[in-house]
Amino acid sequence: MARKNLVGRCSSLEERKSVWAYLTMQTFLHITGTKSECNSLQGLVLTYDLYSWSFLPSNYKMRDTVYDSLEREFGSLADHGSPYDYDLKHPEASLMYRRLDDIRACLPPALFLCGNAHPMLDNTILMSARWQLAEGSATVKLVAGTPQAFVEMPIESGDCCIQAAEIIQQFLQDRE
Repeated sequence: MARKNLVGRCSSLEERKSVWAYLTMQTFLHITGTKSECNSLQGLVLTYDLYSWSFLPSNYKMRDTVYDSLEREFGSLADHGSPYDYDLKHPEASLMYRRLDDIRACLPPALFLCGNAHPMLDNTILMSARWQLAEGSATVKLVAGTPQAFVEMPIESGDCCIQAAEIIQQFLQDRE
């Protein structure tokens, strides 16, 4: 059931391209321990994403300054009619519920980047906390007033894009 729910939700989100951090982490968790190269990753850059498909408060409370349809989109994805969202919290679908303790030795340093007015803020902070609880190194950076998909916008689009690019560049340089 969790996979069926995930497939429908994932395909709905791919159009916005904010699913990349989710897919990056899902891939990392899937191949960790199966390929020795994965155990030597120097870092992961995880930008604003949905780590719990049952949604968290900021998904409903924050208004996106660029994509005004985001609230309607999240509203259509969430199943308000169901008193239970057990399937959406299954670890195969929602990374927030994965056991990271089992792979703590393999967790690379991770940069969790999000906007302070972004609908994925709760997801970013909670996932980074879970990463740290599993003894992984996590850096959380919040960029003021950023819209959805700010990392994918042309750098000339605004100060937030420049700041995000500088944060990512610094994180990567620190790992060289």
